Amino acid sequence: MVAGSQVFLPWGDSSFYVLAPGGGFESAAGWTFTGGAGPIAGNESYFVHSSADRTSLSIPAGGSATTPAFCIDQTTPTMRYFVLGPKSAGATLTVEASYVDSHGVAGWRTLDKVKTSGGWQAAKAFKLPTKIQSPNVQFRFSVSGGSGSYQLDDVYVDPYIRG
Repeated sequence: MVAGSQVFLPWGDSSFYVLAPGGGFESAAGWTFTGGAGPIAGNESYFVHSSADRTSLSIPAGGSATTPAFCIDQTTPTMRYFVLGPKSAGATLTVEASYVDSHGVAGWRTLDKVKTSGGWQAAKAFKLPTKIQSPNVQFRFSVSGGSGSYQLDDVYVDPYIRG
């Protein structure tokens, strides 16, 4: 069993989470970036992963960031992260997953669309598809429309541990 912690407890979420590979962006090893996306100085303001963290991920309009492949299955029901929205209106952050579904079809599926602005906030928990059949899943975060950049930090998945 994977050990987790209740990093979102201050936001009313008692689930246990583990950091996705490179999800703290102190080392984004294995992540791929397009359109000017990449790690930058500045951490989410709550320092939930570590008080020593100093970086986050910036994704400008037209850019994307994709996680390395990692294991997700029916025992990993949710994902959460911290997000800082652009000061300009109109930009949307899209979260997608690449996986093979229960019918054997591979491809990218949209999981969530976020429109937010202002300071750092915990993104809402969203359920990962139960039809994921492949052990290796990738997540892509992309920004479209409007202008400005979104920032992400501390991307977590729930390994379905209950205390």
